[in-house]
Amino acid sequence: MAGRDDVQGWEFERFVRELLREMPDVTDVETEQGEAGDLGVDIAAQWRGRPLLVQVAAETPQTKRRLQDVVDRLKAAGELHQLKHPGSSKPRLVVAFPGVLSPNKERPVGVRTWDGRYLRQEARRLGILTPSFLALLQGEEPVQERDRAQELLGRLQRIRPGVTDWTRYEKFCEDLLGFLFSPPLEQVVTQSSTESGVNRRDFILPNYSQDGFWSFMRVHYHADFVVAEAKNSGLPAGKTEVLQLANYLTRHGTGLVGMLLTRRGFKRDAAWTSREQWLLHDKLIVGLDDEDCKQMLLTKGAGGDPAELVRQRIEDFRLGI
Repeated sequence: MAGRDDVQGWEFERFVRELLREMPDVTDVETEQGEAGDLGVDIAAQWRGRPLLVQVAAETPQTKRRLQDVVDRLKAAGELHQLKHPGSSKPRLVVAFPGVLSPNKERPVGVRTWDGRYLRQEARRLGILTPSFLALLQGEEPVQERDRAQELLGRLQRIRPGVTDWTRYEKFCEDLLGFLFSPPLEQVVTQSSTESGVNRRDFILPNYSQDGFWSFMRVHYHADFVVAEAKNSGLPAGKTEVLQLANYLTRHGTGLVGMLLTRRGFKRDAAWTSREQWLLHDKLIVGLDDEDCKQMLLTKGAGGDPAELVRQRIEDFRLGI
């Protein structure tokens, strides 16, 4: 029996294919059974007499690794097409996905992106029904969530990395975590200490979810409480910051999942230390930088699930081991 994600993927690909067939500039739409399958893409067509290759990503590629994988696949398909058709025009390469991307990700070199908003707008223009999970158009999002997302985006832009704005960044992270993840997680608990008073965690999000991603995290990763730390340094986080967070994670205490919110991401030694903590102690530490925060806020504002980025980041991490 097909799962919900399989059904959504099939529905999204069918929708993109139908949309292409209704576009006046697009002809000769083929799927995997034709040339598209030979080239390793989902859909091949002609756009104004020029080859068009489309990769349909049912899950919006929100991490850099996933987006790069899609771009590389499309470029390889474009090169293969030119080998098969010497003298033909260079193919137009498109990746279609249902969500939205932050501005720094939405224009990968050599590839066009059709996000959920563009697809919804085109479908409306052509009179085609849209899947419910497509990103909402700007101005049509729930006003409260849209305004709150924009307010937090603005706050992040104004907070300077470094000691001067450290407290402002911590308050931003508290509000960010609450907006993005509560519910389904419980409200953020701030500055929680162990009984001995030795460890003082910045934020804890109790996890009593009964279904969905966070329920899976509790059952399979021991995310009974999600511990989060905020680091407003102007430099990427290093080994020390990862070990500090790892020290807060215990199987019989908070659980084994933490999020480290930074401005500039991880240094190489931080990445290796987080890998060691997972391999040796089952402690899963997810690093989130400014770009990730922006992506999650845009996703939330457009009606999507911001936890999707966390899920993809964990998958990328584990598949890279």
